[in-house]
Amino acid sequence: MTGDHQGEQRLRTEGRNSTTGKPSSVPERRRLSGDGDDQPVGSPAGKRRPLLTAAVVAAGVLAAVATAWVTSGSTPQGDSGLSVQAKAERLATFQSGGPLALTGIPDAEEASALEDMALPAEQATALERDLAEADTRLAYVTVWDDYAEDGDVITIESAGFTKTVSLTNAPQRFVVPIAGGMITMRGVRDGGGGITMGAQAAGGPVLVPVIAPGETVQVPVRLP
Repeated sequence: MTGDHQGEQRLRTEGRNSTTGKPSSVPERRRLSGDGDDQPVGSPAGKRRPLLTAAVVAAGVLAAVATAWVTSGSTPQGDSGLSVQAKAERLATFQSGGPLALTGIPDAEEASALEDMALPAEQATALERDLAEADTRLAYVTVWDDYAEDGDVITIESAGFTKTVSLTNAPQRFVVPIAGGMITMRGVRDGGGGITMGAQAAGGPVLVPVIAPGETVQVPVRLP
């Protein structure tokens, strides 16, 4: 092989132009894993990593915001806010208070009170019979929600009579037959944090123990 041919072969091997001897303008090429095609060094494909990193950071920020929203929204609305200790103290005070002194309805007002109860005819007749036998009396029972007015519902049960009450902060008074010295307060719906209620006694308000739907409180009562 002649000297000229050897020089030209060396220039091609080194990536130089065989005519001018200057470096070739064709860039080196390499394969990027996963791209499927050869990409020149310095091509736009080499800048994909910063865009991907930004997307990951943005996704992380959105996830953090979503987590904060779920956490802040996990507190039940309408919670009574009473601690376990406060509920225990409330129960202890109720149990040590003795029977709830109610206001009885005089005999002369019994007929009017029966009408206010709006009982079905059969129940009204049965109650009239019980009243005539003197083992049952009519009394006023006043109850209210003593904490947040959040939709608590109870039933008052006594002597075969049941009254459903949606508790409000404003006291509500009902005519209830009393027999045996005991009435039952039953939880129906809890607006949040437990069903809270107060009841009016002759000597002042009495706070009834906090109950849940389905639970009952036996309230001892007495009439003068």
